[in-house]
Amino acid sequence: MSEERKITLNGNEYKLSDLTAGQISLVQQINRCSAKIHELELDLGQVKMAYDGFIYTLEKTLVHTVPEPDTDLKKSAWLNLIVNPINLLLINTVISKTMSITPLVILVGFAAANSLSSKVDKDMWKFDLFRHKKSAKKDKFTLKIKSDSLLRQTQEKLSNDTAKNPITVVVESKNQGGFFTKVFIRDHEILSDQPHGFNGQNQGPKPSELVLAALAACQETTYRIYAEDMGINIDAISVELTGTQDLRGFMALSEEVPAGFANITGTVFIQSDACKSDLELLQKRVDKYCPVLDDLKRPVDVNLTVEQLFRESK
Repeated sequence: MSEERKITLNGNEYKLSDLTAGQISLVQQINRCSAKIHELELDLGQVKMAYDGFIYTLEKTLVHTVPEPDTDLKKSAWLNLIVNPINLLLINTVISKTMSITPLVILVGFAAANSLSSKVDKDMWKFDLFRHKKSAKKDKFTLKIKSDSLLRQTQEKLSNDTAKNPITVVVESKNQGGFFTKVFIRDHEILSDQPHGFNGQNQGPKPSELVLAALAACQETTYRIYAEDMGINIDAISVELTGTQDLRGFMALSEEVPAGFANITGTVFIQSDACKSDLELLQKRVDKYCPVLDDLKRPVDVNLTVEQLFRESK
């Protein structure tokens, strides 16, 4: 006798025979959605692999002035792609045995880029495609990037091991009584406290507010660094952030509620004459490389210990 089919929802089991026709239809829709989600996750992985391939190819080719590829070079690059389908087939096999049109188109572009870059001298084909414009000379592009930007200088120092790396950030706090705390960072001192409504003296921002302050300031710094590198002028920049916190987590009333922020939202206000597409690209780079944003979005290994101190005897 075959075992009766069941479904499990939120830890509870239900017999299919007990469900109505409408409920069974919903179960079928859920199964279809689950399969579609899995399929989309695979597609996303394929696109991400192709995206990383494009980035890798470009990063291998970065200079400030490049000759415009001549027609013969373009033809030879595409001809090499057409007459050598084995390379494309190998990439296709690695990513997926069953390819949709979109990943296949991406792979064709990726293979073409590889083919083209392999035929151009690396010292001449080292460039940054974030921003460029035609110069007075018809055979060259002048890029609006700064070779002496802070980003480029630091990258060079890190590459030749002349920069201190990794860096260590040290912070020390000393409670002054109640919730009032002084935080010492290098030559700086920051005050922290709780508001009057939480038995504090309101002599400084709350620790959670300092977290938002760190994110806001880091966003501004990262925007400045990458805007300079991309040749984007920023006249002014400011950040407004809002964090939502359910105090039931902090006050140990619910194990299901996080003690910290449940979510953080905000807006970066940029005064600039840059076009929308440039600012969108700038935002993508900042979202990827902003250190404090990365700290908040990525699990960070935190290891805190307690050391007991004793009062000195008089």
